[in-house]
Amino acid sequence: MQEALKGLTCMLLLLRSEGTVKSAWAQPGEALKTAVPALLYLGQNNLQYIAVGLLDAATYTVAYQTKTIWSGIFSVFLIGRALTLNKWVGLAMLSLGVGVVQLSGVSKAKAADAQEGGASEVSQRATGFFVILSAAALSSMAGVYFEKILKGSRASLWTRNLQLAFYSVLTAFVPLYMSGQLEQVGKK
Repeated sequence: MQEALKGLTCMLLLLRSEGTVKSAWAQPGEALKTAVPALLYLGQNNLQYIAVGLLDAATYTVAYQTKTIWSGIFSVFLIGRALTLNKWVGLAMLSLGVGVVQLSGVSKAKAADAQEGGASEVSQRATGFFVILSAAALSSMAGVYFEKILKGSRASLWTRNLQLAFYSVLTAFVPLYMSGQLEQVGKK
């Protein structure tokens, strides 16, 4: 719904500034480039739903902050940005902080598993941590890629956001329709 509202807002802004929304689809190859971040954001959203069921709130929140680390890495590789030594040290310190939070949670999970005689808590936590790291990486990659396509074309920000909203709605709608869950969305 958020993407649909964003798309409508972009359409209004394009109509106001350009008098038409044709610019959003004038170059189909360029418009198709925004499908990549839309798919990445869809994956990120779905992974977040999985992770929230596997992790406690503190670990989820801290681990998701690795988006900053991933953004730095992807901006180096996708855009060719150079990071200063201070920025690399900052990213390393953030990584260390995330690791400390995760290790703290693992030790608590091991203690809980020892009382119950299993290893389900540690396994669940490890899976959740991997899932939230993947979600953060997808989010960062989508953001850096979107920045790259914004800088590499003459299309306006509103045009690109309209394209992104279109592909985001499409990538979310198709799986819901194919799984038969679309009717449930309308009832909520």
